[in-house]
Amino acid sequence: MKCVRTGKATRLAISSLLALSCALVAWPAMAQNAVQSVNGSVVVPGERLSDWLLRNAVPDADLTSLHWRVESDRAAQERLRAAVVQGLSAQGAMAQWVQSLPVTGRLLVAHHDARWMQVAIQHDPVLANGHSVRLLARPSQIAVVGADGVLCLVAHLPGAHA
Repeated sequence: MKCVRTGKATRLAISSLLALSCALVAWPAMAQNAVQSVNGSVVVPGERLSDWLLRNAVPDADLTSLHWRVESDRAAQERLRAAVVQGLSAQGAMAQWVQSLPVTGRLLVAHHDARWMQVAIQHDPVLANGHSVRLLARPSQIAVVGADGVLCLVAHLPGAHA
């Protein structure tokens, strides 16, 4: 386990950070392990995300790390990150860490199973120009931010709780 002290953080700051991380960013190490991206497979405007997944999923893809990115959402996410960084300003290193994370335009998907999305069509986004989809390989490590602001990289074990 590798831990890096990032300063003492409040519960509000940690909650904001976790929400920001889930909604906005991908861990940089994961980006190096891309299995499929829009560059490897065309996003067809009007195509459902479930159809893209069925066409492009590969056996070692981690569907829970599905990245559906919408370029037009980046500006709102930049504003959200700025507000979180301002709220964390007293935590110095934590604010710098959040500021260093990329804003990607990533949006949450209700479920990662293509067949489930086809049945629950209201949760199956329609892809358009300016959208990209990316599947990543299953990570070997995950990042856990403790209540004390310490960032720890731990081995990824499916079903384990941090």
